[in-house]
Amino acid sequence: MVNDSVTCVSTNDSICDYVEILLALSGMIVFGKKFSQKFMDAVLDAKNLKIMSNHLSSGMNNASVPSRNSPAELSTPQHAPFTTTPDAFLSHPMTIRSFILHDVLLEKPIKKSFFELSEIFGNEKMSYSDFKYWYNKFSCGSFGMEDERRIIKSVDYQRIACDQLKYVLMKPKLCLSQLCIGYECENTPFSTLKCFESLFNSIGRRIMAQMVKIEVCGPAITISMLSMLDPRTLKSIELKSFEHPDAAGYENWSKEKINQLTSLVQWKHASKLIAKEPFDFCEPSHFTHFKEIDIIIDFINRESLIKLKSMFSHPRSSLNRCLVKAEFELNRSVFSNGNGLILQHDVTLAGALTYYCALPGIYNFYLAFHYYPDKDAITIRKLRR
Repeated sequence: MVNDSVTCVSTNDSICDYVEILLALSGMIVFGKKFSQKFMDAVLDAKNLKIMSNHLSSGMNNASVPSRNSPAELSTPQHAPFTTTPDAFLSHPMTIRSFILHDVLLEKPIKKSFFELSEIFGNEKMSYSDFKYWYNKFSCGSFGMEDERRIIKSVDYQRIACDQLKYVLMKPKLCLSQLCIGYECENTPFSTLKCFESLFNSIGRRIMAQMVKIEVCGPAITISMLSMLDPRTLKSIELKSFEHPDAAGYENWSKEKINQLTSLVQWKHASKLIAKEPFDFCEPSHFTHFKEIDIIIDFINRESLIKLKSMFSHPRSSLNRCLVKAEFELNRSVFSNGNGLILQHDVTLAGALTYYCALPGIYNFYLAFHYYPDKDAITIRKLRR
């Protein structure tokens, strides 16, 4: 049990050590659920406090610490971090933090604590931002006296972020609605993204996610990241990877890499694909197992229409819907009868023109093309006759 007042403390070190003794007492009081207002009053008055030091340069072995109302000089130990005058004692960071901890333990409101301590220390010695940092830190149960704001500047932020993310992903029943893997700028070096592979490999199991959005370009990260996802939960894949960035270290897609991608069980199990310029490297047959596709291509022309129709007409195609947006203005002549598209005047859809197209060799289904002139986009749906 801690007494209601502090009468005398002796030590062979400096005033800084005395503050540490006060903090130790504070810790005991915290665990004992008891605190006294006289505790910090004794710090301010300190009439009976004696400091003993064998490091005195003047040869004196002891000095009395005066009260705040009767200043006197103290001999200064060589290793003391501050001069041992009353003003220096009150302005030392450890002293200020001790008083803030005292108010937190008393559950004193933050504004009241700040104004009262400002009268003791002065506004020039204690800014509100610093006070608020320590008040909140102590209120959360963190009683360490090291300023973590300064320490963290030398820490690897990427490692901290990965450690925190790993803690979340380690939850065995966690299933993410969306997982996005990308970078903040197009010039991010490829080597920077290797941390994703290291993180996912350290989990020890496949990550469960319903949708994955990979904004990283090139096959290496794309194939690696997809292979680390649980195919049983994966429903949608969004890829930016068919583009090639200007940054160093990225490889181009090749036929071998495309085969690796499309052979993944994750690729085969997903029901929706969102991609840009997929026909630059992939064949229409690579998309037939998807039920829904949203893609962006440069032009919607006769060549691209042939590829789009072949995705639906493949014997094992599961595709029911495809949204296609053009980067450049769409020429309406592409919907002429010469391309097998017939305008349906009696079919109306808000803001769209509808064309029908037969599927070669498939008599139970046909394709409906909905053309949106103001958006340079078309929606293709496979309908039953």
